[in-house]
Parts: sequence; C-alpha cells; structure tokens
Amino acid sequence: MPALRHAYLIMAHADFALLQTLVSALDDADHDIYVHIDRKVKQWPELHAGHAALEVFQEVDVRWGDLSVVEAEYALFGRALQHGGYAYYHLLSGSDLPIKPVHQIKQFFADHAGTDFVDVYPCPAKELDRHFRRYHLFPDRFRAGGLTNLAVRAVRAVFLRLQMLTGWRRNRDIEFRKGSQWLSLTEPTLREVMEAHDWVRQVFHHTFCPDEVFVQTICSRSPRACRIISDDSWGTGHFRYIDWSGHHVHTLTQADAGRLRDSDALFARKFSSDSPEIIETVLQWLQA
Repeated sequence: MPALRHAYLIMAHADFALLQTLVSALDDADHDIYVHIDRKVKQWPELHAGHAALEVFQEVDVRWGDLSVVEAEYALFGRALQHGGYAYYHLLSGSDLPIKPVHQIKQFFADHAGTDFVDVYPCPAKELDRHFRRYHLFPDRFRAGGLTNLAVRAVRAVFLRLQMLTGWRRNRDIEFRKGSQWLSLTEPTLREVMEAHDWVRQVFHHTFCPDEVFVQTICSRSPRACRIISDDSWGTGHFRYIDWSGHHVHTLTQADAGRLRDSDALFARKFSSDSPEIIETVLQWLQA
C-alpha cells in the first residue's frame, strides 16, 4: 500500500528561527508544506526543506479576533487543494512543533484514516450569543492600542450594549459549535469547508474570533456528518498539546517537558526561541 500523503498548512508572523525548526521537523518525502506569512511582515524568512515540497506565500493581513484569520486559513486550504490528493491537511501555527517522530504521526493517521480531528468542546450559550449573534464594530482592531483605539473600543462597547438592551440578534437559525482552530482534516471534509466559503463570509463578518467556530459549525451542519473526534475538555480532539492555564496560551519551557513527553498529543504549542532548552529536548525526541 502506498504511503499516505500529508499537507502541512502553517500560519506564521514572527519567530522565524522557530518556524524553520518546525519546517525541518516536518521535512519528509510524504509531506508538502505550505506557509502563509502575515502580509504585515515586510521581510520574508528564508525557509528550506530537503525532502518536502515547500511553498511560502503572503496573501492576508491577519488581525487577531477578526475574519482575516479565517481568510488566511482559507488561503492555505486553497493553495493545498490546488495540488490535492492528500490524506490529511494539518493546520498549525508557526509556534508549533511535533512532539512525536514523523513516522509515529504518519502511522497514527494511517490507523485512523477517514477521521477528522477537530476539537469541539462545550461553550456557554451566552458566549456564543455575544460573539456570533451580535454585530461587532471594527473587528480588525480588537487588539489595537493607542488613544484613538480607546475611543474605538468605547464605541464598540456602546453599540454592543445597545444590541443587548434591544434584543437585536443576527444568525438566529444557526447552531454554533466551538473548539480550537488547529485541526487535521481529510480531503472530503476540507472540500466541504471550501464550498462553504461564501456562507462563512456572510455569517461571520463582524463577529468575534470566528476562527474557533467556523469549521466546527460547518461540520455540525454537514450532510455527510464529518467523522469528528471530540471531547469535553480543551485541546484533546485534535491531538495538540496546548496549555491554557491563566486563560491564555502558556509558552512552553523545559519545566513542561515531562507533561509533553507523557501526552498522547502529536503536536504542541506554543514554543518560543526564547526558551531553547525545551525546543532542543523535543528535537532529541524526534530523532530518537
């Protein structure tokens, strides 16, 4: 039986030394690697792969919390599907690393062929209502700073409050599902996600963090009932190790090595070149 082929889709904007480490860790003859560099980056990194086909491109100015994050994902999906024929399409960030050797990762997906690994977890209805049934002004400036943006945030908050007081809602007939944006999809499911692109733009414009919801919602509405592995906790259905302690993604250090080593996850985030010890430890595991 021929080996399954995999497409690795990477969203990156900084720490390009770590990004090269990620590309090198994934470098394999059965892999193709697609890297989207945030359009705000003026100087592209020089990335190299010896065995995998590697494509690096810029298309979207990515803004946290905004639909532009989703558009960057769609840019990666589209590039990979131009070639197609992959068993799996894995979405990673530029601060990820595999924490299992490539041969183990390939065997895992061969053993579970046809299953989509999308994290889906319970989310309070109030949160989904606020984020996706209300209209959010200036969504590309959620994290912007400065005095001007203090005014922007005030206007946005007042407008959101008015909607809540009047009971105005949008997207009333949609049952939203939430999870992590990082996932591993089969080609049939990814093509369904691509076919829903116009619907996604219509539904999720001027919402908050749609990248955590759009794929999960598409899959929940799918007539073919995407075969999803889900769980009641964060970060398990997609086999990524992500530590959300403190309500933000914890940057991994050498102190996390034991938990990473004992994890069933295949990938982990987030790493930083400022903590080289844990990166070196992971690389040693990958070469064992």
